Amino acid sequence: MLGETIKDFTITGQLGRGGMGEVFVAEQRIVKTKVAIKMLQPQISAEKAHVDRFFNEAIAVSKIKHAGIVKIFDVGFHEGRAYLVMEFLDGETLSSRLRQGVPFAKALDLARQVTSILDATHAAGIIHRDLKPDNVFVVSDAELGERVRILDFGIAKLGDVQATAASMSMGTPAYMPPELWKDAATSGPATDVYALGCVLFELCCGRPPFIVTAVSEACGRHLSEIPPRVRSLRPELPAALDDLIAAMLEKEQPARPTTKAIAAALAAMSTVGISATLPQGPSMAAATPSTPAPIVPGTAVGHASSRPAPPTSTADATPASIASSVPPDSSITQR
Repeated sequence: MLGETIKDFTITGQLGRGGMGEVFVAEQRIVKTKVAIKMLQPQISAEKAHVDRFFNEAIAVSKIKHAGIVKIFDVGFHEGRAYLVMEFLDGETLSSRLRQGVPFAKALDLARQVTSILDATHAAGIIHRDLKPDNVFVVSDAELGERVRILDFGIAKLGDVQATAASMSMGTPAYMPPELWKDAATSGPATDVYALGCVLFELCCGRPPFIVTAVSEACGRHLSEIPPRVRSLRPELPAALDDLIAAMLEKEQPARPTTKAIAAALAAMSTVGISATLPQGPSMAAATPSTPAPIVPGTAVGHASSRPAPPTSTADATPASIASSVPPDSSITQR
């Protein structure tokens, strides 16, 4: 594919490859703008259901008006392969950031930004349905210092229309609310609130609410088990944050707070100066996954994992197009 041209874009390199597709970096022929091109494999492009889900991402993001949404410039077919031409981003996923640890003030900032993007997404009548750290991307920004971008709307629900059959469960097991395990057609804005609650829990505790080794185990625990309270793992954190996350992880959708209520709660917490009052303790780097270390001023929320080390500069960083490759290996879409 190197050197090939898709409309006005010339492919200059490959960013990633998976079982269903590839991601390339390309350059606009005249103005030299760098873009990412996500392309399905030929055999996958021949299946209407996969192509519909793939193009669903473009339909979804075109409806959302927010700086936190990755732009899609073009869609189509090239030599029988479906493709999306997307904005190219340098940065890192929240998964990568979690491996380094996230200062408490920064965790609140990232959470507020994700909440704002979800609020705009829901206002456009769209439910993401696969929010997770791998789909939250952090880039440098002149205005905010760092800006969050949300990726991969491939299984988003667009109003009353959705990309997959109502009888299917979909998403990523560690972050899937009960309704996605039972009937995806019943998903609503509160579906993303639950997933955000799981992400917030992981930001605070360095692990998702339920640690599982099998999809069936994840299903059972999300459906019937009450998740641990954040303060049972991180007693240094404020009760208000603990209560907020617990409410976001309620089993029934009506019991969960709205994105506007979450934003207000997070904004109130950001003025308290929590990090300055936390007790001294060992750094997060010295903590083990089974024994969380206390959070101390200037240190991080979360802990290192056994995953590969994160990028150390934007030159080494993973572009957004890789993070949103088609589809994420950890996601499921199954009957």
